[in-house]
Amino acid sequence: MKSKEFKHIRKNAGLNQEALAALIKKSKRTVQSYEAGTFNIPAEVIRKMKKLEAETENLYIKKKKVSQSIYMDVSKLKRISLQDAVDFCIAYKEVFLEEPEIKSLLQKERDAGKIEIMEKHIVLKSQNDNKTT
Repeated sequence: MKSKEFKHIRKNAGLNQEALAALIKKSKRTVQSYEAGTFNIPAEVIRKMKKLEAETENLYIKKKKVSQSIYMDVSKLKRISLQDAVDFCIAYKEVFLEEPEIKSLLQKERDAGKIEIMEKHIVLKSQNDNKTT
């Protein structure tokens, strides 16, 4: 695979270099080197890129300007694995994090975590107070 094809697949998938690096488990610097043609692209990375290219062709990703939503069209697929869904979410993490519903869910999870920490602190403080009296 040549560097131009590598870059084309990345851009066609809508990924920046950092997102692709995370997806193929390489550093951003390595991805930059592949695209510049200064590093040869190993067979394992070529396989991952070919898989990404195939998934990009099979998954119709639509961004609505009004809601900034991302859709994963699976109508042409016989089945989708949990790993495929996870990979999709990771690849588009930055966009998902801008979704109001995702922001709200994450805030609720953070709040729940804070409440749990506060509850543990109260229990520990109460136990310490009981020991000293």
